[in-house]
Amino acid sequence: MGTQRPHLKRNLRDQLVHDLGRGIVCGDLKPGDVLPTEGELLAHYQVSRTVLREALQVLSAKGLVDPRQRRGTTVLPRSEWNQLDHSLLEWHGESNVADVALQQLMEVRRIVEPAAAASAAQRAG
Repeated sequence: MGTQRPHLKRNLRDQLVHDLGRGIVCGDLKPGDVLPTEGELLAHYQVSRTVLREALQVLSAKGLVDPRQRRGTTVLPRSEWNQLDHSLLEWHGESNVADVALQQLMEVRRIVEPAAAASAAQRAG
């Protein structure tokens, strides 16, 4: 769990999503790890229970965590992650981990996305 507040995010939920998500993607929290308890997270990040729960829902939707009552929130294996999610790609880029698959994915995106955007622009209006 990181201690620094991320650079200018819109709100507390986004900041918490960024901090926890980046920690998972960068390997500070590994698959199978259970996040600290709700009380510990609330004390550490000094956010409301609502903000924490919303952040965990966002991370769950990205496939990073599996929150369960009585068992806690577990970090899921990489195979469950939404690898094309913009935030995950951003966090990978912020990490110092050299990931060949990520580099290949970014190369494909650089090839495909400009053509897709051009095509969409031509078909608009």
